[in-house]
Amino acid sequence: MGINFPDGSQYYPTSTIQCKQQLFSSIQSYSTSSSSFQDVMTCTLTARSNVSKLLVYIEVHGYNSGESVDRSFGADYKVGSGSYISFGDNPNTYSGMQPTFQHNNRGNDHIFGYFSTMQFLIDNNWSDGDVLTVKLKTIGEGTFYLNQGSQTASGRFGRGRTHIILREEIGEPS
Repeated sequence: MGINFPDGSQYYPTSTIQCKQQLFSSIQSYSTSSSSFQDVMTCTLTARSNVSKLLVYIEVHGYNSGESVDRSFGADYKVGSGSYISFGDNPNTYSGMQPTFQHNNRGNDHIFGYFSTMQFLIDNNWSDGDVLTVKLKTIGEGTFYLNQGSQTASGRFGRGRTHIILREEIGEPS
């Protein structure tokens, strides 16, 4: 259903067809891997429309093992049993760089705990009934402690929970 404006133009608002949240609460550690990604988690959704778009929200929580240690995060998606395609990264990179949406998380504040978020709208290249899989991955130096904080002595420290939210949208988002 569109909105008709007095000048005769129309606006077709975006509607969410379906939404899914995948929570990952496990306490995990990811070791040094500066040249290849390590998979963290996936989330799947069965497409209901061949003209929809997929809005992806990723939030990752944890901390690095030291102040001079870096950590980056990337995201891929695939349609059905096809190959994974990287998304959310900047394609303008130097030769040899890995495709990441969040890069070089390093420094004193990252040894106590941090979270990184990403939101991205994927254009349609699927059909009704195709299974869409989104994967979170990590690469970096030292050890990354997923869903943990470096301190546990007080209630104020807490722990975040890594998650992916997928929203299948139809229409043109504004």
